[in-house]
Amino acid sequence: MIKDQTVLEHWAEILATIILLVGFFIALLIRSPFLHYIVITLSGLLCGRVLYDKHKTQPIFPFVMIVTGFFLGFMLGAIAANKLVIMILFLFGLTLSYQAHKRGYIGFYKTTGFI
Repeated sequence: MIKDQTVLEHWAEILATIILLVGFFIALLIRSPFLHYIVITLSGLLCGRVLYDKHKTQPIFPFVMIVTGFFLGFMLGAIAANKLVIMILFLFGLTLSYQAHKRGYIGFYKTTGFI
């Protein structure tokens, strides 16, 4: 029972660590710096969507920690790419996606008026 409570209390830290490792191994598998830039931009767009979706209904800090875990893991694994460019592209994608969702340019699938 105590072990189950510990996992339930620390789910964000455990998931952030797992996502950090996933980001690290994804970055290691990619050899081209250009593909690093494409993947991190798409990841930023996806993270902006997740953060916008979760900020309305749940505490945001666990999701920020998970996103940061992925970003740090990807940065550690991206040996061939420029770290500053990776950081700028990630923040650009995250901000662009968050603002597009916030202003209503992009909707969610199961919302009214989606189609």
